[in-house]
Amino acid sequence: MSHRAPPVALLASALLVACADSQAPDGAPTLDEAAYACVAAEVALDLSAVAPDGVVPAARLAAVPAAVEATFRYEDGAESTVAFSLDVEAARAVWVDESLENTVENSSGEPPDDAPACRDRVAFSVPFTFATADGAFDAAGILMLDAQEDASLRGAFAAPPAEFGGAFAWDLPVGADPASAEGSLSVVLAGDGVSSDGAVELRSSGVEGEVAWAERTPIGGWSSPE
Repeated sequence: MSHRAPPVALLASALLVACADSQAPDGAPTLDEAAYACVAAEVALDLSAVAPDGVVPAARLAAVPAAVEATFRYEDGAESTVAFSLDVEAARAVWVDESLENTVENSSGEPPDDAPACRDRVAFSVPFTFATADGAFDAAGILMLDAQEDASLRGAFAAPPAEFGGAFAWDLPVGADPASAEGSLSVVLAGDGVSSDGAVELRSSGVEGEVAWAERTPIGGWSSPE
């Protein structure tokens, strides 16, 4: 089963929040518009040196499970065994310095209450492998992981379905644009060295009449230990 989200505008990058229109003294409407987004600057880190948050990046990697074998449960009830692993020796780390900025030139307006929450953090790019025993998936690539305050690492790999390998049939929703199809593997690796969660979904979009829509279709996932 898939769930079609309400019609959404498709955005190419970070969420932009539009703010405030006002009325001119004579009653004629004038637009005082600004758009705020988290703008990031990245600085490469030495894995073995203390990062600005006071933690050595290599210690963060060492604290999470680098190899997982668990039961992969599909949305239709079928099961298989999944093997997921990180090549931590080939990992790279950066310090992400985020700030909330107005991205519209020559505009004004204060950030609204629902402006994006920016967060400085350590981020990793780590080679990974992901495969299921039934042959449905057999993927390898670079996983982008963000360090969390609870010592976990969270991130995702997104690519065209063909890059997930295997024999899984990626069935697009009716009306979806084939060029929009994207597979996504999201993971949460806990800082206890044992626990992990992963999920695979299909992302697609299309146009129905004059309305654009986007949909996420869950495929399956794992939670370890069970």
